[in-house]
Amino acid sequence: YKRNPDVSTGGDAILTGDLVICPVLWKDKTLVVYSRMDHLKKRTIELPAAWGEIHEVRLFDMTLDGLKPSSIEKVKAGTVTIDVDNNRPIIIMPQN
Repeated sequence: YKRNPDVSTGGDAILTGDLVICPVLWKDKTLVVYSRMDHLKKRTIELPAAWGEIHEVRLFDMTLDGLKPSSIEKVKAGTVTIDVDNNRPIIIMPQN
């Protein structure tokens, strides 16, 4: 399961060091990103091919009170580059 380049295939998690990226199985076209490491500046995340041609994604912080909108990021060549803070789960969804 490690380093699976496409989380849409079988729903397997991507593990890179202490960074985990996996699909949210109960919500279409949604990923969760989590790291226990200190701040990881500018991590590039490969989006699932099944998402098709999208141009922007919306990021949310996952909190005990629910999802908190964070930002909208541009997609380039099927990837998005985001800042990942330790112990801060981030939700990624296509921007409508």
